[in-house]
Amino acid sequence: MNAPPTPAPQVQPLTQEQPGNPGTMPSVVNPTSTSTIQGTRASVNTPLGKRNVQNKNPSKKYQANPYLDSTNNPPTNTSGNRNSGSLSNSFNIKTNYTSNNINGTINSSIANNNKKKSSGPHKLNSPLSNNSKLKNGSNGGKWSNYYAVRSPVLDEFRSNPTNKAYKIKDIVGYVLEFCQDQHGSRFIQYELASASTSEREVIFNEIRDQAVELSDDVFGNYVIQKFFEFGSKTQRDILVNQFKGKMQELSMQMYACRVIQRALEFIELEQRIELVQELSTCVLEMIKDQNGNHVIQKAIESIPMTELPFILNSLDGQIYHLSTHAYGCRVIQRLLEFGSEDDQTRIFREIKDFIPFLIQDQYGNYVIQHVLQQDGSNCLKEMAETKQDIINIVSQSVVEFSKHKFASNVVEKAILYGTKGQKGLIMSKVMPADEASAASLEENAPMVLMMRDQFANYVVQKLVGVSEGQDKRLIVIAIKSYLEKLNQSDSVGNRNLASVEKLASLVESIAI
Repeated sequence: MNAPPTPAPQVQPLTQEQPGNPGTMPSVVNPTSTSTIQGTRASVNTPLGKRNVQNKNPSKKYQANPYLDSTNNPPTNTSGNRNSGSLSNSFNIKTNYTSNNINGTINSSIANNNKKKSSGPHKLNSPLSNNSKLKNGSNGGKWSNYYAVRSPVLDEFRSNPTNKAYKIKDIVGYVLEFCQDQHGSRFIQYELASASTSEREVIFNEIRDQAVELSDDVFGNYVIQKFFEFGSKTQRDILVNQFKGKMQELSMQMYACRVIQRALEFIELEQRIELVQELSTCVLEMIKDQNGNHVIQKAIESIPMTELPFILNSLDGQIYHLSTHAYGCRVIQRLLEFGSEDDQTRIFREIKDFIPFLIQDQYGNYVIQHVLQQDGSNCLKEMAETKQDIINIVSQSVVEFSKHKFASNVVEKAILYGTKGQKGLIMSKVMPADEASAASLEENAPMVLMMRDQFANYVVQKLVGVSEGQDKRLIVIAIKSYLEKLNQSDSVGNRNLASVEKLASLVESIAI
């Protein structure tokens, strides 16, 4: 009786990185998994739900493969599926298929193998496009090498009962399968960093015809990235030639977009320009895509904007819309960061009338924060003028913006990164006039309204941090006087406000 298949990993939704810090590409090193190692078959008479480990030498402690998870537990999984086991998804990303589809495919393949032994090994469906057709690898395996049963070489590598120190020569002929295995991929990545030129060529020769498909494989994409980093110029040129004509498709795929970003870091400038120009007809679509926007950002960072006029030309009349878009706001920030003065002028001309709305927008506030963080004395003229416009608008409604969930972030940045005069303009709207006024604030005083609010409270904390001299003294007196008033009050709710407690701990050690 076959042991029941281990449930497939739970599919987790894509975690949206904060739009305020966009464009960060995930690390090329696979996350550490917590799955159990697979490969040993349970005894035929073992009751369901219980498995015995077959060990010819009970006194010998089981040694784990150094490229697998840190565990001394012997392999216990017998499902034969390389993806089975409780693999943790440290990337917090959405896979290309559902867990139900995985289970259904695996169960079906195993059942068919049991019923029709003469029909040959049953291959699982590829998670890639059905149009992907690859030639046989050097080990005779076809693409979608999600084998119902792993090869003996990979199975031995994963269990490694003899604690063997594996080298590249030990996996020759099975490189493609190793690339698609979590632990095999990690092994190849590690070895490529220190491998000789000939060893890298041996590995590359087995996967060169499958480079495009491996680029969108959950584990194989890391190996392709490593070849852009450590491979020879010839190897990088071969990969680039395979990507030509497929840039839009690859850039919008979950894993392949990372390969494209890595490629743009290491290939020649002429090659970068040639690849990115393929996207000239779909810039807006790419920017709005959860994967494609990262490729556009990387292109802006790695290629002079004079070579990419089609990007900004494609966004005429769309700047405000993209500034309020979850992915578009990231690209606008990159354009402001790397664009010329003319580029910045085109952008600010479109959003100038929308600054109050962007300040309060869920994503637009990140564009405003980006402008405020620029040094007015070192940035371009248009940037400095826009920063002053933002300060003027904020100063007119400091309390209202400070009490807004998103706009409060803008007020904080204005206080942190404004010039001395800009900070003074904002503080003048909420500061008490003198020490007497600070010690007896009314309930409707700006400082009190801000101290009691869950968002504006953070702005007050920033004021304490950046203020100096008499301004700092007035703020601390106002806070301590208000806290004392709350303690004398019979309102338990007021004394237990979380926002008030934060302020109390902040000013506790400040002497006045």
